[in-house]
Amino acid sequence: METVDLTMPLDEGTPTYPDDPDTEVKDTATVDDDGYAVKRLAFGSHVGTHIDAPAHMIEGGRTLDDYPPESFVGEAVVVDVRGQEVIETDLSCLAEDTEILLFRTGHSEGYGQRYHDGFPVVSEETANEVVGSEIGILGIDSPSPDEPPYPVHEMLLSNGVLLLENLTNLGAVTGESFRCCALPLKIVDGDGAPCRVAGVVD
Repeated sequence: METVDLTMPLDEGTPTYPDDPDTEVKDTATVDDDGYAVKRLAFGSHVGTHIDAPAHMIEGGRTLDDYPPESFVGEAVVVDVRGQEVIETDLSCLAEDTEILLFRTGHSEGYGQRYHDGFPVVSEETANEVVGSEIGILGIDSPSPDEPPYPVHEMLLSNGVLLLENLTNLGAVTGESFRCCALPLKIVDGDGAPCRVAGVVD
């Protein structure tokens, strides 16, 4: 059994969506000076690898603390959609027990300053297929599955499909069926939160 990390490192260089809060990671105590180490963390709820709850886009939508932990764990598959500017894929080939669908676009590989420019988007037709399936989480290795006015966000979140964004290292699990764990911080009334995402491959 192998555990694969699908999470961006979180530091002050982690990409943040335009107009979102900056990320700060500062020492407030150190072992040398204080005998123990503590960091002050400040970041937006949608920094780095994170999950979107319905409340992110839907008025009165469910928040992260409404979900039990098992909502963030499930049987997953990665679909390789590299080269597609608008992601179209046939979901009929997925196994019936697929609960988490991850799109590998390649966008997060070697991310840099222009990370939020020109990323692929998911078509509304594909999003509609997801809504009609048993998939509870849709993930992508880019900042977002769509651009303003965010029709895919609204379609998925209003139908209870959670969104994972800014995944990385999906090449390590492409073609595998695996168990995916995407546990976010349990933020009260959370519209989203960073999470550590791991794939467990038998």
